Amino acid sequence: MCRAPATAWRTVCTLLDHAEQLGLRASPWATGEIDEAERVRRELERRLSVRGNAEPYSGAFVGQVVGAVTTSLDEGELAFVVARVLDDRHWPSFTHAWLEERGQEFVLGQGERYPVDEMRLMGAVGHSSRPYRLSLPEGELPHVRRRSEENIEVVVQGKHAAILDGLVARAPLTLAAALINDTWDDLTVPPNSVAPKRPDRQMARIRRLLLQARERDVAAVVLPELCVNADMVAHLATEWAEQLDAPLLFAGSVHQHHAGQRVNRTSVLLPGVGVAWTHDKFSVFETRDGEREPIDPKRPSVVLGCGALVRVATVICKDALDVATANLLGDLGVHLLAVPAMSEVLGPFSTAPEVLIARSQGATVVANNPRVWAGDPVDHALLGHPVRGMNRVVRRTGGRVPDLGIARLGSGWEQ
Repeated sequence: MCRAPATAWRTVCTLLDHAEQLGLRASPWATGEIDEAERVRRELERRLSVRGNAEPYSGAFVGQVVGAVTTSLDEGELAFVVARVLDDRHWPSFTHAWLEERGQEFVLGQGERYPVDEMRLMGAVGHSSRPYRLSLPEGELPHVRRRSEENIEVVVQGKHAAILDGLVARAPLTLAAALINDTWDDLTVPPNSVAPKRPDRQMARIRRLLLQARERDVAAVVLPELCVNADMVAHLATEWAEQLDAPLLFAGSVHQHHAGQRVNRTSVLLPGVGVAWTHDKFSVFETRDGEREPIDPKRPSVVLGCGALVRVATVICKDALDVATANLLGDLGVHLLAVPAMSEVLGPFSTAPEVLIARSQGATVVANNPRVWAGDPVDHALLGHPVRGMNRVVRRTGGRVPDLGIARLGSGWEQ
């Protein structure tokens, strides 16, 4: 069983499957076998250390080591202990092997196992570390989780792993939330879909902010909800496809028709790629008077942009207020969540950052627009980060617009 799989990731999954088939319902560490489980774990570690962690994985060698161990554990318990040892030793290779095994893009099925890594992002005051997972659910390990059963589709996107790692795994990570418009006078409003009233002027403002972001070495920029139109996104995508030194760009969102449906769609732009993936809003906004956002309801779906080191996702405004979605993103090990928003208050958006910090030590950036609602300034950005503090909301009571709220992970907003 240990010899056949080609990777440590596949071996661990095979061992967990075998333990489950044999009726194992809890870790030996959670039963009366804790002393024997610890003895076997230490012996396996000692025997495997002959090759060292840096050596290429060898199923044949692992099988040889396991065969040499004498224990009173039953077969299912032994399979779980071996899986735990391999998890401790080889987890840094799990995500790469998982993506190689499944393909560049796939839907993560309910109940399916998937790997999670340690925290890879670094802030201005050092790294944070992932909380130790206590009382692991059946069939899970510190770096192996199992897809839960909420009615949310998860699409794993691994096509651009190297680019995501290069942008987001840099240290210390610098992020930016763009503030584009001062008042609603710059935007069209219902009964029409919300959109820039003067697209050329709006595009000039966005380009100015993106240039500032590059000059400040910002790794990722989040534009607010409904601050662009489809043509603007297409122009930006063309520019991003031709450049290699641009930041990761979450390009606001657009009300548009797609495949016969009305959608509110955000696009994720990567340098040298253009549009890497999109997300359609699934939580419809309604006013107190009962006016609904002009989009067609659909099954909730999120895209997990997966590097070998980091994981990135985006949802739009009210999507982030859904507790089930926030929990799922945390369990998936998301390191960076971008939320284009259009809201009078950002306080309720603190739930998603808190969940990500607790479950995956991830950072969240919410970008809001415009600055003034009904004559009063509103929150224009929220940062949730795991290194220092928790959440920080920024409100522009004056000053220039357009503008960027720039934050270095762990040190708060610079302006």
